[in-house]
Amino acid sequence: MDLSADCAVTTGVRDATAEIEIAGDLVVSTTGLLEAAVNHCLHERPDRISVDLHAVRFMDCAALSTLLQCRTRVRTQGVALAVVRPSPAVTRLLDPATRHVLGIRRR
Repeated sequence: MDLSADCAVTTGVRDATAEIEIAGDLVVSTTGLLEAAVNHCLHERPDRISVDLHAVRFMDCAALSTLLQCRTRVRTQGVALAVVRPSPAVTRLLDPATRHVLGIRRR
């Protein structure tokens, strides 16, 4: 069963920032889409990657782990990664330290 239809990922580059927007369910079966988007963005050689999660309906711990691994990987290449506009489904998973690591500011 292919659950990737429950997750859509779009990418783009504006100035020196690569932008990734994810909509739907970000779960173990769809984390490959996130990894592929990050890899695609790194080929553009941005200064920063912004991951917009406002349209994520559900996120599991595997997806959070993948997001943190992606952050580590891009940092080794001198690129910053920040999560912007996390949905309530995303923020439920995050403790304050993880929010800080992912660049999420309190509203």
